[in-house]
Amino acid sequence: MANADHDERGVNLQAVEERALSAHAKLAAICGAEAPSDFMKIVFAVLETQHPDGSWGSNDTPKQKPTLTAATIGMLTRLGIEIRSDTIRNKTGPSEPVYRALRWLRHAQLDDGRWGEDAWDTCQVIRTLWKCGFKEEDEGIQKALQYLRVTVDDDWKDHSSYWFGAGFQGAALEVFNLVGAPTYAAKVLDQLMEYYDDTIGCFSTPKSPDDPLHAPDEWHTANALIGLHSYASVLPNLAQTTRAVNWLKACQREDGCWSPGHFEIMAYTTCQSVIALSLIDGWNSSEARRGTDWLVEQCIRDNMSHRTLLLMAGTAISRTHHREVVATIDFLFLRELQDLLMEYLRSSTNLLTDRNDLRAQLAATQAELEAAKESKSGLESQLAGVKDQQSVLRRQWEESRESETRLQQKISEYALKLTANQLAVLGVFLTIVTFILSVIIALALAD
Repeated sequence: MANADHDERGVNLQAVEERALSAHAKLAAICGAEAPSDFMKIVFAVLETQHPDGSWGSNDTPKQKPTLTAATIGMLTRLGIEIRSDTIRNKTGPSEPVYRALRWLRHAQLDDGRWGEDAWDTCQVIRTLWKCGFKEEDEGIQKALQYLRVTVDDDWKDHSSYWFGAGFQGAALEVFNLVGAPTYAAKVLDQLMEYYDDTIGCFSTPKSPDDPLHAPDEWHTANALIGLHSYASVLPNLAQTTRAVNWLKACQREDGCWSPGHFEIMAYTTCQSVIALSLIDGWNSSEARRGTDWLVEQCIRDNMSHRTLLLMAGTAISRTHHREVVATIDFLFLRELQDLLMEYLRSSTNLLTDRNDLRAQLAATQAELEAAKESKSGLESQLAGVKDQQSVLRRQWEESRESETRLQQKISEYALKLTANQLAVLGVFLTIVTFILSVIIALALAD
């Protein structure tokens, strides 16, 4: 007989589960230190840097974690590691990192509906959750969209932010087109075009002596182009959009990055530029791939210790090299999966044999039960005979009691049926007898 995990034939379900974990470990090895490419090393490193609570990003900058977590989920879904909202549950397997990240994002939303520091961060999370299956009926999405609508209606509240400008409108434009809100999309488009600099053909933030510090124009232009691309084939303001694309390409440095200067800002700008150009020209855009290569090179040079840079490099890889990564995983992991499936097949065959044995045992037990039922029928017949004999004895006993009762009644009738006259005669007779006896006794005594 088989127990829950093992039987005489060696079917060990726990061993099969351990086999599956071993398969996942080998997948990690494929992407790990011995990976055939730097891309695979970065994919593995990204998975390794997930925090226990499910988030990604540096704990030194917690306000950036929602945006980086959302971007990493996007990276994993493009690599085929995804989970949909209608199947979210506690489960193991390739989707577990995404599941934990989504759960963390759900709890990281602030009371006013936003995530992170500002509307741009919120847009990144909305886009990710929407693509993972969370739609307008979801309470978190409702709160976030309401926050975004109020922000647009109030002419934005983030003017003091270093990053504020056309990039915010570009992110909001993408979200409103994604969720199907054409009225707000049109309103944001008008606001976005106010930031278009016709003299150089890019999107920028107006500089003022009181507030000279703002994010690079390359960052704003990239985000604006991402928002404009959300109109798909019907690009609005085509002439300005085309000029902005050409301007962004021309700004790329020979080494592949954008906006030289502060390293982290340069990485953010390069990542957004890779996303924009891969959307516009496709995954094989030469400029986008050069930008990805620059990000990867910086990660390798830094031994992948800079978490923010690592996550941006992973995002860029998923945009420009996802086909290579997925094909590499599929090719190197195929043999391992085949072995695992054969193990499952052997286990299922043995379990089928066990099931047939159990079926035979069940049939034998059923036969014994039928025999017991027949034996029970014989005992029931004997019991019925005893019950009949008991009924006969009971009837005889009842008849005996009835005869006794009638006899007692007869005796009572003869003993007690004396009339008053009979009693009087009896009394006189007894008196005469008593008198005679007294005379006899007296005479005897006189002699």
